[in-house]
Amino acid sequence: MYPLQLQHGWTTMDLGCVNGDYSGINAVQWLDNTTLQIDLSDGGDSDIPIVVGFDGGVSVSGDPDDLLHSC
Repeated sequence: MYPLQLQHGWTTMDLGCVNGDYSGINAVQWLDNTTLQIDLSDGGDSDIPIVVGFDGGVSVSGDPDDLLHSC
């Protein structure tokens, strides 16, 4: 399991975990000041984008295969 956390100053935010036995993390990039995209892989040829929004809270979208789990 790979825990994903976002740290800003003294604040750490848990985003979830990726099971390294079945999936991987291909890329992480900021789309704007409040949106983070994480490209995961389930072993296939294409990336599965996960979009994490930080607009007063944390919202996760775009994970049809449930690759990002709670730790």
